[in-house]
This record gives sequence, structure tokens and C-alpha cells, in this order.
Amino acid sequence: GFLYCICDDDDLAERLRVSLLVTAMEEAPSVVEANNAEILKQQEAKHHHMELARAAALEKATDAQIDILCYYKMYSQPVCLRMAKAFDTAMKKISAKGKKLDTIKENISIRVIGFKWEDLHHPWSKNGVQYSSDELAKHLKMIIKEEQR
Repeated sequence: GFLYCICDDDDLAERLRVSLLVTAMEEAPSVVEANNAEILKQQEAKHHHMELARAAALEKATDAQIDILCYYKMYSQPVCLRMAKAFDTAMKKISAKGKKLDTIKENISIRVIGFKWEDLHHPWSKNGVQYSSDELAKHLKMIIKEEQR
């Protein structure tokens, strides 16, 4: 259409068409390269923006939110005792009372804080007197048995 309008000579129109096609084919690799470079810049800018957003979100996270995430992730770690038998075996291997108590508290916290199972909460002390590791262990075993159902 357009070439026909500006040119009555069919041969000239064909030569212009071929010339335009050859020019487009010669320039295509550099155009593709420029487009790909522009797309890469856009992707990098988007990635940078996402990283900034993620960092800002982490800065706004409260200590409680960070605790929830940490305890949640601990469930899949060896520190989490998921079977009553494994719990008993682990307790026999720990000789220090403080370490034993810390292990029990940590495992209760994994469930109560990490999974937000607040109904399974057990206080660490009452009227200023700490619960014994045996009392807390009994509570943890109950939680483990509930998990197995």
C-alpha cells in the first residue's frame, strides 16, 4: 500500500521493499541485543526492588515474629524431639539438669510459639518456683502424643 502510493514504478517499489527488508535483517541482531539488555536491566531493577522490600519487611519484624519463624523452622531440625521414644533416649543422654530443662523448654516452645499452639502452653514457673524438668517433660510427652494422633 504505502510504497505503491509514493511510487508508480513497480520495479522501484520492489527494490525499496527489498532494501527495507535487508536493512531490517542486518539490524535485527543489534536490536535484539539492545532489547535483551533492556529486559535484563528491568529484571535487575525488579530484583533489587524486591530485595529492598524484603529487607524493609525484616526490619519491621518484631522479636516475637522472629521467634515464631525460628521455632517453626526448628521443628524440622534434629533438636526437635518428635517421638516419645526419641525424647526418652535424648533425656537419658543428657546428664546436666540445666541442659535437660533447656531441651524440654525448647521443644515445648517449638510447638507453642512456632506453631502457635497456645492451648498447649505450660508456664516455666508458678509463684516464683520453677517447674521441675520431670513436670515439664510430662507435659512435653503429652504434646508429642497429641501430635502422633
